[in-house]
Amino acid sequence: MTGKKRIIALSLALAALAFNLFLLWLYYQGPQPKRLIGDENYYVRVGTAVFQGFPPNHDLLWPPLYGELLGRFFLLFGNRLLFAQLFQVVLWGLTAFFFWRILLRISPSPLA
Repeated sequence: MTGKKRIIALSLALAALAFNLFLLWLYYQGPQPKRLIGDENYYVRVGTAVFQGFPPNHDLLWPPLYGELLGRFFLLFGNRLLFAQLFQVVLWGLTAFFFWRILLRISPSPLA
């Protein structure tokens, strides 16, 4: 990869990271606190049960691993979502990086 392409890729990654961190900041500092919706409620409920030492009540419609992982974050950092959300931003970035590397290998187009 040439230096110019590397600078463009790094610039895009930094812009995406800044955007995600802005959305996270907005989540906490917006005009009103964001309410949890949909599956977020389920995962927080499972994570809270793990945090409190109770066996979580898993729903067969939702994969259990994320709720368990959230519970482990709660055990490490307290019953707050921020650290799990930061971890999600890191996972998102890693996913984008690996997807980009796969595209470089399978696509003849440098634009991809």
